[in-house]
Amino acid sequence: MEQQFYSLLTQVGKAKLVNYHVLGKTLNLSKIQVGDGGDKKGKAGFPTEDDTKLVNLRWEGNINCIYVDNKNEKALYGFLGGSI
Repeated sequence: MEQQFYSLLTQVGKAKLVNYHVLGKTLNLSKIQVGDGGDKKGKAGFPTEDDTKLVNLRWEGNINCIYVDNKNEKALYGFLGGSI
């Protein structure tokens, strides 16, 4: 079975991003979390924009650096460090 991995900006995240933009502020991202989306019975879940927390947090770390891909302005790359 082919696995699909992706990131998703929630409604709360979108609202915060728009608010910072409207106010002319910079949004500083400092942490990232990764969940596997599965429940305790092993059934996969799929995140939605309405979610407010990760399902089954598996990893959390600091974002050391973020930059925009110079060939694709919609793509962000980051360097991560640390863990829980």
